[in-house]
Amino acid sequence: MTAKTRLLTSSKLYRHPNTVVALGDSRVAQIHADGAYRNKSANNHFGVGNALAGQRAILVQNLGWSGDRTDQALVRLQAAIDSGAYVLYIHLGVNDIAQAYPTATTSGITAWNNIKTMIDAGIANGMLPLVVLDPGANNFSAAQITQLIILNENIREYAEKVRMVLFDLAAAIYNPAATSTTAISILGAIDGVHEANLGGYLGGKAFAQVLTAIMPPRAHGVRGAFEVPSNSLINLLTNPMFTGGTTGTVGAGLTGQVGTSWIGSRAGGATATASVADASDGSGLKEQILACTFTALNDEVNVHQDVALANWSPGDILQASAEVVVDNASSNLAGVYLYLQANGTGNGFGAVTAMDGYCQGTGWGAGPTEGRKYLFETEKLIVPNYTTKSWVTAHVKAIGAGAGSATMRVRRFQVRKRLY
Repeated sequence: MTAKTRLLTSSKLYRHPNTVVALGDSRVAQIHADGAYRNKSANNHFGVGNALAGQRAILVQNLGWSGDRTDQALVRLQAAIDSGAYVLYIHLGVNDIAQAYPTATTSGITAWNNIKTMIDAGIANGMLPLVVLDPGANNFSAAQITQLIILNENIREYAEKVRMVLFDLAAAIYNPAATSTTAISILGAIDGVHEANLGGYLGGKAFAQVLTAIMPPRAHGVRGAFEVPSNSLINLLTNPMFTGGTTGTVGAGLTGQVGTSWIGSRAGGATATASVADASDGSGLKEQILACTFTALNDEVNVHQDVALANWSPGDILQASAEVVVDNASSNLAGVYLYLQANGTGNGFGAVTAMDGYCQGTGWGAGPTEGRKYLFETEKLIVPNYTTKSWVTAHVKAIGAGAGSATMRVRRFQVRKRLY
């Protein structure tokens, strides 16, 4: 996998406090589910934590590379500095230990020395290092666990001396009920190393606290029912606040009411009861409610809207956002996510997609059962140079991990046509 190209231009003279560059191995690459870096994944604490924290972090560049040790990631350190980002996010170490680099008994201290080089370079260039304490892997031997402890203790103690931030991922995703003294037990992992839906949420819930502590809030989404295409082609969706009535389309498998201009639909054998009501949090907002029942793995319920063809063109820079609440006591819910797609033909182009919180039931498992609120925001989606336009569509989806149920509430849903 190649390093991510820059998503935006940040001045090196002023490092914006919300900007981040991520340097690491496959666990950093996993922030995105695709090599084009357009689709943010639910099986990683960074993206989930950012959605739980209200999208405080702007990820300028993803410099994660699968299989990398710390010495290999050092090659990309200058690119991280040159990105213009303020926060230097570092998640490395597991591969040094797994590969016994340079030896089985020195991998921990070697990884630390390389990470220290990254920390010191970041500080010297006006950056704030944010370093993840490495949780290791479920298959680590006792000798490898010793090296992991050496690595993390050095990071912890150095953090008491210099201007940096620690994120204790291990404390969030280790199984607190595990009793073995010779084995690591990571909760909600795909393969004992990489986070799945549950691990991404557990880590993300803790990471959100870090982002909230070190970054100011950012403005997001529509604020009023007047932000519609008839007034300005900034937000391209009609009835974005769900205040405009309940004459929307109730698709097969759904009953109840859907907000005007919106469509409720399903995939697979899922069913849902739809309604529009005052927001459950007392905010005064309106929300589209979908009480979903899943019958099988990867069943889907969604609410969506297509953008009018006249309101978008090739070359437009689009970005979707939505506030999504999942009620407490869901069962077998893989997750919820935001989906934006442009499609057309000509000049060799086809469909392009940007997602936030992308999840699936297959191999990723069920997410948490507790209630939570996300503010999803996709990466910028540049509409290709189509000669014939087909559609731009935006969805919020709930995905089942098997037979079960969940209630999803959607608020403040927009597709934003950006100026740059």
